[in-house]
Parts: sequence; structure tokens; C-alpha cells
Amino acid sequence: MALSTPIPGKISGLVFSRRSRACIFALVLAAVTILVYRPAWNGGFLWDDDAYVTNNELLTAPDGLRRIWFSLDSPSQYFPLVYTTFRVEHALWGLNPTGYHWINLILHVANALLVWAVLAQLKIPGACLAGAIFALHPVQVESVAWITERKNVLMGFFFLLTLLAWIAFVNERTKRPWLFYGLALILYLLALSAKTTACTLPAALFLILWLENQRISWKRIFQVVPFVVLGLAMGSLAIWWERYHQGTSRAIFTFLSPIERILVASRAVWFYLSKLVWPSKLTFIYPRWDIASTHLLGYVWLLAGLIGCVVIYFLRRYLGRSIEVAAAFFVATLGPVLGFITSAVRLDCPVVRLPLMKCEICVVMSLSLARMAEY
Repeated sequence: MALSTPIPGKISGLVFSRRSRACIFALVLAAVTILVYRPAWNGGFLWDDDAYVTNNELLTAPDGLRRIWFSLDSPSQYFPLVYTTFRVEHALWGLNPTGYHWINLILHVANALLVWAVLAQLKIPGACLAGAIFALHPVQVESVAWITERKNVLMGFFFLLTLLAWIAFVNERTKRPWLFYGLALILYLLALSAKTTACTLPAALFLILWLENQRISWKRIFQVVPFVVLGLAMGSLAIWWERYHQGTSRAIFTFLSPIERILVASRAVWFYLSKLVWPSKLTFIYPRWDIASTHLLGYVWLLAGLIGCVVIYFLRRYLGRSIEVAAAFFVATLGPVLGFITSAVRLDCPVVRLPLMKCEICVVMSLSLARMAEY
């Protein structure tokens, strides 16, 4: 009889332990996400999938792997890791689109779980909610269901892994922290090789220190410098690639004055935020904006941004530092598409394109909503 008494307690502890609940949530989130993306399971190729996959000789040529990494033969921008994955998949299942769609979906599920893991490591309340929002938010559909957008989900995967490695590195309880620092650099290189917009990651590294109440000393600055150098190098390569390899003309940008670029940037921030908060009428290309420094209405978005900064300043008393980190990360992440960098498809055209959605932008909204859900 003495042996039978503790058994229910052990079973209860096993079923309702923290680790068990985490495993159950992960399985449920993965299953729900996969079911939600049921229409993409057997989707076909579309739009520029022919340039990336079906008609891309780099996926079949004997010297294709070398050319992917060390030549100008790429049919689009410099996404060597993306084309490498396509080459491997082409060897496995040829031009059957099902396999490509499933890889995108698996990466998206992994990213949702990584969002949860990153926020949990940062002790952000509601990390589970953040992971669910990230997994099921409509703005993610393009990145998951369109084979060409492999660059988004693949970059996001290594971006989030880099953040996890950085968190471990700056944790004082971590043994051999420099192993995690080296791992973070390697993962960051892989993220940049998938999509150059990962160049915004150094801002996230500083913001993690800020969120963790760690002093941003010269030592920490020097530790972030290699990430900044890698990001600037890949960003410069992307700009050069578009201008001289793809033939992007600067003529379409010259009519925008500095103040007009600021007006475009301020409106872009609110545009992206609105699509995250209320994702209706989503499309790939949006109508041009009529931006002119002589139109007083154009300054409304800039004024709204200034008011937003004041509101965030006062909200931090109730929501903590995470609201400031979320806002700063959101704007920093949008940096490459705010109109200050000449690129082939950017808001400063001012053709409005929503690259639905770089994972780190959705992380910001998830973080903010998860935090506010606690109040």
C-alpha cells in the first residue's frame, strides 16, 4: 500500500510538468500551423518560381554549386544559401513542387518555435502567445506558400538561431561563452547568405542587452562590431549587385528630396504596422503614394510618429522596457525598406511593397501583444 500512494502524484507531475506542457504546446502549435497551410501542401509553381527553380540552370549544371556562391550567374540577387537548398531539393525530387512547399512550411514551423524559445530565454511574458501569433499571422502566407520566398523563412531560421546563440553568450551563467559567440557569427553568415535584410541583426543584439539591463560597455560594442562589418559588407554587395548586375537605375529615386524621403519613411512605418495589426487587402504590390513636401497632409504620418514616441515613453511605466525594445526593433528592422537605400523594389519608389513579412518584424508585434496580454 505504501508503494501505491505516490504514483498519482508522480503521474500528475509528469503530465503537468513545465517541460511536458512545453512539449504539448509545441506539438499542438506545429500541428495547427501545418493544417492552416493545407492549401499550400500541393501548390504549384507561380510567378518568378521559373527563374528561381524550374528554369534555373544553376540547379542542374555540374559546376552549379560553385557558380551559385562565386559568380554573377544568379538569376536574381545574391542568395547563395537559398539556391543551394533548391539545388539539393532538385536532386531529391526534381520539379515536383510539393517538396519545395513542405520545406518552406517546416522552416516556418521551426521559426515559430524559435520565436517562442527566444522570448522565453529573454523571460518575456506570453512567449507562447507570441509564437502562436507568429505562426498564424496572415502576413506570413506569402513567405511560406510561395516557393521563391524561401529566402524569408530560411533567413528567419538562422536569424533566430543567431539570437539564441547571442543570448547564451551574454548570459553570465553560460560556460565557455565564446563558443556561442563563434556559433552566432557562423549562424549570422548563413542568415545573410539567405537574405541580406538580416543585416539589421546587430540592432537586435544591442536591444537584447538593453532588455536584459546589461551595460552596453566598450567591450560589448567591440563584440558587436564583427556583426556590423558582416552586415555592411553583405548590404553593400546587395546594393552593388542590384545596380550593376541587375541594372537598377538610380533615376527613379532622384526626384525624392531628403524631406520627401523622411515623409515616405514615416508613412511606411505606419503602413507596415497597419498590415500587422489589421492584415486586410494584402497583396504583393501596392499603389504608388503621392509624396510631396508641399502637401501638408503628408506630414500627418511624421507627426503621428512623434506622438507615438511620446506614448511609448509613458507606456514603459506599465509595460516595462520591452515596449521600447519592440518599437526600436520594429523601426530598425524596417531600415532597408524605408527609402534611404537605393534598391530594386523599395518603398522609396514610392511603390509600396510588403515583403510579407520578414520574420523579425512579426516577432516585434508578437512580443508587444504578448507583453500587453499580461495586463
